[in-house]
Amino acid sequence: GKENPSGGGGGGGANSVPDKLGLCHSMNDLGLRIRVFSHRYNSFYDATIVSHDPHRGMHCCQYDDGDKQWHDLTHKQFKLIDGGQPRNLRVSSSAPVVVGLGGSDGKGGGAGGAG
Repeated sequence: GKENPSGGGGGGGANSVPDKLGLCHSMNDLGLRIRVFSHRYNSFYDATIVSHDPHRGMHCCQYDDGDKQWHDLTHKQFKLIDGGQPRNLRVSSSAPVVVGLGGSDGKGGGAGGAG
């Protein structure tokens, strides 16, 4: 889907630095594309992280087949698809690359200041 998760407030104690698996274990992970291994079916399934529960340390994964599951990804075998980050896309043919999309993460500096 194209709907951006609101803002992405960042900061506030939320992890913004990915761990060795590529997860921040915070709302920063929303929208990440991952490939999760299912032992039951002995194969990988593509999914998008759509939610994160900091209390349980779990991610809600929306699978491409429409299934939605909560996983503790620290105990799951998975890998990021194309590095995972939709926000670091290589230049896509369609849309121009806009730096600082979404703003409001506190890192972008103000708009030019009053002259």
